[in-house]
Amino acid sequence: FNDVLTRLEQAFEQQRSFVSHASHELRTPLAALKSEIQLGLRRPLTVPEHEEVLANLLQDTDRLISLTNSLLFLARTLESIQSVPFQIVRIDDIVFLAKDELLSAKPTYRIEIDYENIPNDENETQVTGNEDLLKQVLLNLFDNACKYSPDHTARVRISTDHQFCRIAVHDQGIGISEEAQQHIFESFYRANNAMNYDGFGIGLSICAKIIELHQGEISVTSELQSGSTFTISLAHI
Repeated sequence: FNDVLTRLEQAFEQQRSFVSHASHELRTPLAALKSEIQLGLRRPLTVPEHEEVLANLLQDTDRLISLTNSLLFLARTLESIQSVPFQIVRIDDIVFLAKDELLSAKPTYRIEIDYENIPNDENETQVTGNEDLLKQVLLNLFDNACKYSPDHTARVRISTDHQFCRIAVHDQGIGISEEAQQHIFESFYRANNAMNYDGFGIGLSICAKIIELHQGEISVTSELQSGSTFTISLAHI
């Protein structure tokens, strides 16, 4: 009974936090839209000025649409995450599927995949999980690694031992401070040095929740201006 109450309390707290952060994130692009409209109505504008205002409105609208889509994806993930079907999947196959999907959308990115050790048998890369959810985790990690790196390259290493299969995603990007690493998996959290990049601080929190659902672990090691390594550990069959 106490466990049920604890889970209910956690669910209500997550809901309150989600609404609070979502409202905050939506406020910024909406305020920008209002400012641009007020500027356009303040006085008669020349054609170039009208074009500049419309271009700014389009940019703010695109950001608002992107944010709304991210919020919807987060909400749907949290709503359905406990009811997704699990089966035996090959995690290395999902790595290559995620690579192909990301590169088809962003052909300027590069993803280098290698094995740190050759698995003793195929079971060492087979895990019990949901292919779509695990692919979403890898897509997020690959995309972040490429986005924050000057060379837009993610270096992926697959390793196994007698118990776990691990996927390490390394980049040579801006890095994450020691303080920020304590919060990087919280919803809507963004490190100060990431503010100039597109994003809303949602992807890593989704990754953490999905890996937790799979009873695995996700960790990060990083140093400012030297890059980051995100490592997923999943028990293989």
